[in-house]
Parts: sequence; C-alpha cells; structure tokens
Amino acid sequence: MNRKEIKVDGLKAISPADKDIDPEDFVEKADFDTGTAFQEMIATLKSHLVDPYLLKLTDLYTHEYGERFKEHYGAQKVHHAYIGGLLQHTQSMMQLAIFCADHYSLDKSYSSPVFFFMMPGKFSSSVFPLQ
Repeated sequence: MNRKEIKVDGLKAISPADKDIDPEDFVEKADFDTGTAFQEMIATLKSHLVDPYLLKLTDLYTHEYGERFKEHYGAQKVHHAYIGGLLQHTQSMMQLAIFCADHYSLDKSYSSPVFFFMMPGKFSSSVFPLQ
C-alpha cells in the first residue's frame, strides 16, 4: 500500500547521565507563542464579561492557573496532545461559544467563560506536562 515504515532493530536504555540525550527532543510543543495566545484569550473573554464578579474571578483564575494553561497538554492522545494544547483547545471552544451566542442571540458573558473556568479539572486529572 506504499506506506512508510520504521524498522527498529534494537533499543538502548538511557539514563540522566547520557549527555547526548535531550528529553525536550521528545516533547511536542505548540507551534505558536502560548504567552501571546493566552493574553488574547483573556482579552477576548474579558471583552464579553459585564459582571464585576466574573471579571474579578477571571483575574484571580488567570493569576492562579495562567502558567499551567500555557504549558498543559489538551489531551494525552487524541487532540491537542502537546504543550500549549489545552490553551489552544480552550481558546477555540470559547470562540465557538461566542459564535453560537451571536447566532442564537445568547448572553456571551455567561456562555464564553464556561470553557475557561472548567479547565482546572484537567490540571489534576492528567499526567502531563512531563516534569
């Protein structure tokens, strides 16, 4: 079927003492600047919030989870399975919520934050990122 294949003839265990091995070579990362993407996501979210309590909660949440958002995998296998993947997934889901809210004349100040605030469960339910 003309498929590409890799043939493995052997494996060698490595240790932290192996200077020729950089573990970062085996960690997939986002192909975008996660800091910029995170700031854009927060700006988009805040532009739709009118409730002062949700604005304050957004600030607290951003302070508490911001760095983890930028570094966390979105999933372990299927989609967004790389550092920054959770951020990209959350950002796209928020954009979808905003689109749907516009389309159905819903209140964006309550539909868009749902995807932002539901993510702490991901931080404790996953083994990623590898550290």
